Amino acid sequence: MKIALYILFGIYLLILSVEDIRSKKIHIALLLSGAVLIPFFIFFVKETDMWNCLLGMFPGLILLIISIASKGGIGIADAVVVFILGANLGIGAVVTVLSAAFILITIFSGGLLIFGKLKMKSTLPFIPFVFVAFLVGVFFMGIV
Repeated sequence: MKIALYILFGIYLLILSVEDIRSKKIHIALLLSGAVLIPFFIFFVKETDMWNCLLGMFPGLILLIISIASKGGIGIADAVVVFILGANLGIGAVVTVLSAAFILITIFSGGLLIFGKLKMKSTLPFIPFVFVAFLVGVFFMGIV
């Protein structure tokens, strides 16, 4: 059951990534559909208890506050995805995935800036980097 939940969550992040790349907007119903998995992670994944899930929501809440304060510098959908990621996986996993996603987007955007393919005011979809970081975490960092 645990592996199936991680596969479902990975598919959820993949679908959001495709939508984020294609339109840079994510439909609210699609975005919130990841919350359906929260009770399953709490009951079927030993590392994810209720307190761990509540703490896991904190980074998403911080990103949501930053998003509102920066008037969209960080997308609200990005913050909600991190919130749902933390609620499903817990604080340790969300910090790991979020850190890896920030490192990946920094390397990617830095390369694009160096080669002149990106300007300082350009925006990049963040959710695909969260998806890749999730995969890295699952396969190489032992999140599962």
